[in-house]
Formats: sequence, C-alpha cells, structure tokens
Amino acid sequence: NSTAPEAKPTTSASKKSKVSSSVVDCHQETTDKQALYALTFESIAKKSALILFLNLEKASSEVLLSVANFLHAELSSLEHNVHFYIGQYQVSSKSLEEVNCICLSKVAIQDEQMGKAQPICSTIKVGTVPAPVNT
Repeated sequence: NSTAPEAKPTTSASKKSKVSSSVVDCHQETTDKQALYALTFESIAKKSALILFLNLEKASSEVLLSVANFLHAELSSLEHNVHFYIGQYQVSSKSLEEVNCICLSKVAIQDEQMGKAQPICSTIKVGTVPAPVNT
C-alpha cells in the first residue's frame, strides 16, 4: 500500500492565514518561534558544514582566524535576523490584538444597540401540551 504523502501547508501559507485571521492564537505563536529557531540552527549547520573539511589542527593561524571571523560574522548576522523577525512578529501580533479590540468594541456597540431596540410583540398564541403521565 503506497499512498501519496499528505500535502502540508507551507510556513508562508500559515502566516497568510494567520494575518487574515482576527484572532491571535498563542499556540501558533509558540510554533512559529520554534520554527524560526529551527531554521536558524539549520542555517548555522549549513554555513559551518564546510569547516568540517578543514584540518584545523594543522591550519595556520591566519586560517583559524579567518574561520573564527567567519563564524562570528555568521552568528552575529543570524542573531540580528532572529531579533528582527521576532520584532516583526510581535508587531504583527500587536496589530492583530488591536484589530480584535476594535472588532469586539463594534460587537459590543451592536449588542448594546440591539438591547435598546423595542421587542416586537407576537400575535401568535402558543398552546401548552400536557406532560406525559407515568403509569
């Protein structure tokens, strides 16, 4: 039995649906942060994979310094990107919370207006049905 793998939504698709949603999902926030950290570590692994092919024990101090500078620059760049994307995510989250507050305010106003509306009197008479008798 071979079945086709189930299509999974991409990160960008989940972000689009999240932006279009007016409710902030805290569980999704945790999942997005975990995905961001996973991508960061994957990127570090890819960038530093070439270092394994260097024989650092026999390398000159210039090569070691170059490798150290490269890793420092990459980690600084990744750290900056992580902080940037977390900041962007927090701004998006805050915007969605503000949208939620606006929507809830509108609903509250509509509820209040509906509460002030006069009820319509019904002319239909409702009959009663006797309860069943236990024998």
